[in-house]
Amino acid sequence: MIREGNKITIIGAGTIGSTVAYTLMLKGLAREIILINRTEGRARVKALDLAHCRTCTTETDIRSGDFEDSFNSDIVIIAGGALPRKDGTRMDVLENNINMYKDIIPKLVKYSPESVIIVVTNPVDIMAYVAYKLSGFPHSRIIGSGTLLDTLRFKYILSERFGIEASKIQAEIIGEHGDSMVPVWSRTRYLGTDLQQYLSTRKLILDYKGREEILEETKRAGWNIRLGNEHSCYAISSSIVKIIENILSFAEDMLPISTLLTGEYDIKKVFLSLPSFLHKKGVSEIGIINLDNEELKQLAQSAKVLTEYIREADSLLMHKL
Repeated sequence: MIREGNKITIIGAGTIGSTVAYTLMLKGLAREIILINRTEGRARVKALDLAHCRTCTTETDIRSGDFEDSFNSDIVIIAGGALPRKDGTRMDVLENNINMYKDIIPKLVKYSPESVIIVVTNPVDIMAYVAYKLSGFPHSRIIGSGTLLDTLRFKYILSERFGIEASKIQAEIIGEHGDSMVPVWSRTRYLGTDLQQYLSTRKLILDYKGREEILEETKRAGWNIRLGNEHSCYAISSSIVKIIENILSFAEDMLPISTLLTGEYDIKKVFLSLPSFLHKKGVSEIGIINLDNEELKQLAQSAKVLTEYIREADSLLMHKL
């Protein structure tokens, strides 16, 4: 059912932005969707193509526009940005994407001052921080897509490796959406049972080497798609739509999204992913979950890595366009 009056603007009408729009239409999560793109013609034809689906999806009003058309959006998704070179790093495009945000964030604030902003642009944790600094919004209204995508990939890889159902795995990746991501093995369950225990009863082995292989495959998942001359879009779009569903429905489950830490685990002034509750105004609560000593150490290291990147972002924010 369409959420009455709900308006969502998507910045970036590329593969991710248009897939998000299509999924939102299928689920009926918006009364109105505005597509904005640097090349207006691309947004126009994407919106037209999507509008042709209305007779077999929902009566969502989808159209292209400019920032003025985004007026009073409830949720703004920023899916635009430069992509890193193949086999590069998400940090390669930091300066270009910060310059883009310097241009678009003030416009979003002007026309939708009460919106929740969902940041998808990579490096996502740093760009969420940039959106927070440029917007002046309360940090609760800036959400990075974070490690929800990595969590989906992690569950899939576990399911393929051990022949179990991905939907019945309880697991989280936390920390950076990047090389310092932290798998929370101590909380990983299958059908409510500790995963290690479940596997051992079936004579399946998950040792240190296996864990490292699974983590590396999770880290490399997006790059492997890029190396096949494609851009990942379906899993990240599913992640974004899941975030929106939780924002709109006051869902009771926590999602590992990137948010500003203000002392949790003795970490401050950095955006990284922890399981969090969402509501109409963004993040309502960060869940403090039990981590073992090694996971705490890894989370602290992830925060340290991101803090160094934030220093670089702060330097770039001081430069004029």
